[in-house]
Amino acid sequence: MVPRMKIKSVVGAVSLLVAVVAGAGVALSHSGATGVVKERMVAMKDIGARMKVLAGMVRGRAPFDAASAKEAAGAIAAHARDIPRLFPKGSRLGPSEAVDRIWIEWPMFEAEAKALADRADALGRRAETATSGADLRRAFGDIGRSCKSCHKSYREKK
Repeated sequence: MVPRMKIKSVVGAVSLLVAVVAGAGVALSHSGATGVVKERMVAMKDIGARMKVLAGMVRGRAPFDAASAKEAAGAIAAHARDIPRLFPKGSRLGPSEAVDRIWIEWPMFEAEAKALADRADALGRRAETATSGADLRRAFGDIGRSCKSCHKSYREKK
């Protein structure tokens, strides 16, 4: 069992990550993007927006809504399943934050995307029986750890 304080610190860290991703840096990085690079940036921004919805419920700052939580998780899972298509070889163009390591470690990159999809699906299933945002904390933290892991390995900070 994970201590309550550790879960709260993970939720706090994930919420901070979501705020940063959804913030001004994302808007600036989108300028000049076209094609698949823009498509993946839009997808990542939507993941961030869905995480923000979930974070509000998990942290008790927004009313718990099981249907909205399930929908947000489903959208994150759908984007995650699409991630490999959004990173074709040679798509490190323009304002992309992708690093060459993606294509060097392609099987690991695909595994990261699959893990995100699986974790988002798990949160969606959990939302079906949850009675409060607190019931989603662990699953929400798992999604955040997936995002953080992939960004740490495969995203260049600009």
